[in-house]
Amino acid sequence: ERIVKRCIEKDPDNRFQTARDVMHSLEDLALPETELKSHSSSPRKWQAALALALVALSALGIAYWQRPAATMPVYSLAINPPPGLEFVFGPNGQSSAISPDEKHLAFCAANALWVRSLDSGVARKLPGTDGAVTPFWSPDSKSIGFGAGRKQTLSSIELTSLSIQETSEKLLEPRRVLERQRRHSVRR
Repeated sequence: ERIVKRCIEKDPDNRFQTARDVMHSLEDLALPETELKSHSSSPRKWQAALALALVALSALGIAYWQRPAATMPVYSLAINPPPGLEFVFGPNGQSSAISPDEKHLAFCAANALWVRSLDSGVARKLPGTDGAVTPFWSPDSKSIGFGAGRKQTLSSIELTSLSIQETSEKLLEPRRVLERQRRHSVRR
């Protein structure tokens, strides 16, 4: 009778919300009294366990957010050309580049390309790089590309063998590259 009254209750908040709620009430009605008591205490145990778990998770969350942030090492170094030499700036003003592995610096000075390990102050001149400007590194940090000669053609030097590869490709200023890309996209 109690279940039927709850099904036809005028106030929607007091009615069963789903057929599953009605089914659970009917199942509870069919259970013996001792089993019904064990079911009714069970939700309290779950509520207590849930509350305990929430407190534990909150404590872990607070501990995580309160921990000090990992500090990244800060490097400070002076990058000067070898004694008696000056940096040479290319057409776009770039005269040096740090390798992708962050271990070496390539720079232009005394009309040539130089390379230096960042953990030492000793730089070495790379042979055959006269007139080099605008150095840039290969992604694997094993070779350096640069503009060379009066025509500023693109060349590269492999650091272990010191072999130089020259191309007929012309080194362009970033402004010219952007203009060329803009003109090409307008034609499409």
